[in-house]
Amino acid sequence: MLEQSLNNIDSTRTATATVKKAQAISQNVGEQALEAANGYYQEAQVVWSDAVKSASDYTQKHPYQTILGAACVGLVAGLIFKRQK
Repeated sequence: MLEQSLNNIDSTRTATATVKKAQAISQNVGEQALEAANGYYQEAQVVWSDAVKSASDYTQKHPYQTILGAACVGLVAGLIFKRQK
């Protein structure tokens, strides 16, 4: 009986240690995922900012081409939606 109780205590300690290791690993993986996500987010912000600046610069340098391009896109979209009805 005493031996069985000691085995149970040892098993409990082993299980507790295993759970603590799993929690530490899980926390580490979570932190790494968060760091990776933040890196991707910052990279996307830079890319998006560059794209907006580039579009803005093009629009300022070529206003008539921009208006003509927008009109063409609108015309094509209108023709596509008109045919779907």
